[in-house]
Amino acid sequence: RSLGASGAIYGILGALVALRPTMVIYTHYIPMPMFVAGLVWLAQDIFGIFYPSNVANLAHISGLFLGLAYGLSIRKDFGDSIIRNKPRKDAHLEHQLDNFERIYMRKK
Repeated sequence: RSLGASGAIYGILGALVALRPTMVIYTHYIPMPMFVAGLVWLAQDIFGIFYPSNVANLAHISGLFLGLAYGLSIRKDFGDSIIRNKPRKDAHLEHQLDNFERIYMRKK
């Protein structure tokens, strides 16, 4: 028996790996690209299978892979420009987000 939404959260992380692989995030207080963080979380849950606890490691792994599959399916319309060849439909929103990050998150 298991109860929680962690598999769904891992699904969101998997989708982010596909859509924003170079986005820098902090995992365990260490900055790293999103695709590396996805590998770290995957490794933690794979090791967790062999060291049982009250964590639903298979739900995490399943969520991560389902999110990755979904992210890959929508990547051509919503993914980073590094992995796309055509301009996004919402390019004006990306400009607004860049301004927001520059002002409120002190991104230079």
